[in-house]
Amino acid sequence: MNWIALEAKTKEAGLTNEEVARKLSINQATYYRKKRGFSDFYREEIRIITDLLNLSPEEVNYIFFAD
Repeated sequence: MNWIALEAKTKEAGLTNEEVARKLSINQATYYRKKRGFSDFYREEIRIITDLLNLSPEEVNYIFFAD
C-alpha cells in the first residue's frame, strides 16, 4: 500500500480524506487504517476510489499493490 501516492492523488482531485471516507461509507478512522496499510481495502472500495480519483490501471497497481 502506497499511502503517500493515494494521499497525493486525493489532494490532486481536490478531495479530503473525510470526503473519500464518506464515499466509501466508512468512518475516517477506518479509512486511515486502510490507507496506512493496517487493514486492507475491499475490492469494491478500490473500485470506488479508482472512479473517484480517475486512476489508471498502473496507478491502481502502484497505490494498492505496492510492496
